[in-house]
Amino acid sequence: MSAPFRLEALAGHDRSTFDCGEAQLDQYFRAYVTQDIKRRITNCFVAVECATNQVVGYYTLASACILTSDLLLEEMRRLPRYPTMPVVRIGRLAVIVVFRNVDCARRCWPMQPQRQ
Repeated sequence: MSAPFRLEALAGHDRSTFDCGEAQLDQYFRAYVTQDIKRRITNCFVAVECATNQVVGYYTLASACILTSDLLLEEMRRLPRYPTMPVVRIGRLAVIVVFRNVDCARRCWPMQPQRQ
């Protein structure tokens, strides 16, 4: 059984009709995300419905760092002795209104990124 959705890096997908019900998230996805990608501020991944090739959701990832001294002592013991630790931050996450009340984890399993 194949998953009803696939995850892909954003590239030439139709974003014009994306509507998650939050104007700021819609506007960012339609108009600004590619600028942030080009500036290497973030990377964007989309969930595409296999049956329709419609973008039904997206999320952005950005690299960041945290001060090691802000971690609990128990966590610090297992980590290298660097002043900062790299982390990945989810910047934005949105799903179209149609799928808002759907148990996405159940519907999307086993969703895995497509390798190019």
